[in-house]
Amino acid sequence: MPLRGVAQQLAMQAELLSCGFDGNTVVFGLRVPIETWRTPGNVDKLTAALCERFGRTVRVETELGAVWYTASAEAQAHRAAASAPPRTPSPTIPSSTA
Repeated sequence: MPLRGVAQQLAMQAELLSCGFDGNTVVFGLRVPIETWRTPGNVDKLTAALCERFGRTVRVETELGAVWYTASAEAQAHRAAASAPPRTPSPTIPSSTA
């Protein structure tokens, strides 16, 4: 999405709580960890980018709170998994029969 600055931080650091419809409008519910990211200007920029991306009317609703699973966390986990050395299976130890 074509976002920069604080609006991009809002998109990457918010946690998606819900996604649904209100009539013909797609409604995204986000939990945001930093109050200043929730300003109307930032939410409007994110809303415009989502409207452009999905070709539908979108509304973004936010609440302030601690986040756990974000797009940023997902990207970081993916990068870590991609850069980790491949796992090798543990050798099999034959059982003793005495």
